[in-house]
Amino acid sequence: MSESNCKICLVVIFNYRFDQNLDKLEKLYSSRFSNRYYLMPFYDGDIPNVIPVYENCSYFQGYFAQGLPHFYNDNFTHYVFIADDLILNPLVNEKNIVTKLHIDNNSAYLPRRQPLNTISNYWMHTISSINALKNAQAKHYPFEGLLDELPTFDEAATLLERHGIDFQNHKISFSNLWTHLSGNLDLLHKLWVFIKYSVENRFNYRSVRLPYPLLRGYSDFVVVPAESIMKFSKFCGVFSSMQLFVETAIPTALYLSCKSIKMQHQHFMGLEFWDKNELSKVAQECNYNVNILFEKFNSFLHIHPVKLTKWEV
Repeated sequence: MSESNCKICLVVIFNYRFDQNLDKLEKLYSSRFSNRYYLMPFYDGDIPNVIPVYENCSYFQGYFAQGLPHFYNDNFTHYVFIADDLILNPLVNEKNIVTKLHIDNNSAYLPRRQPLNTISNYWMHTISSINALKNAQAKHYPFEGLLDELPTFDEAATLLERHGIDFQNHKISFSNLWTHLSGNLDLLHKLWVFIKYSVENRFNYRSVRLPYPLLRGYSDFVVVPAESIMKFSKFCGVFSSMQLFVETAIPTALYLSCKSIKMQHQHFMGLEFWDKNELSKVAQECNYNVNILFEKFNSFLHIHPVKLTKWEV
């Protein structure tokens, strides 16, 4: 698909309400993306392209379903969803983003993903993700009927297979979980619920069949082609209603709804700072100025997280 035929909708997602950052984001993106929307929890202002949403940020995939009627347009070819603290390289704009991400009119984009059953090291949201699907399988209030809105287990496994994901081995091991339990009462409670679920279903807790094909993935930068936006948003809404953690819900919804998905290209990757000390050091070196930040890291597709309340644009 040629760049001239693409019409991009940029949707910026706020985990929390930060009205003060709207002007900064407009300054960053207004000259680069003609069509911009902001999904902001509990917004009650009067800016027309800011859409109020109502959901726990741990399930912010629900924002997409709630916001869709407001940002959907038949003319758009792609919907670009980014977190408010993920800043795109200034060289990226509506005219070249499709080329830079190596996608076409049928392709989605997700930086990276991993089937939940292949995660060898402990991830704190694995148990809660399994429990969310377990609750939906029970088919009692308030989850009754939610699974009926998704592909069946076998249908979902087949949909993942078209992306080269083999879900035949859909058991997950928790043999390394015990080293992470010390003093964590919340996790202990989740573990008890999980073991109870395992026993009820006659599974060994060390190797348990996943209740549904699930992925884990980076969810702060997602591109969805127009042909898939309705189905993707619906699945996001269903997963939100199940209280499925967002980094499981978004990649799973994307892979169930899109024909082709590209991951980040090795020559134009995103840059993440998960170490707070490292991020603070970089911010000080750049004098908390976004322009200086991208002068320093101009070869990266995006930088995340950049908390704009502290930064100049």
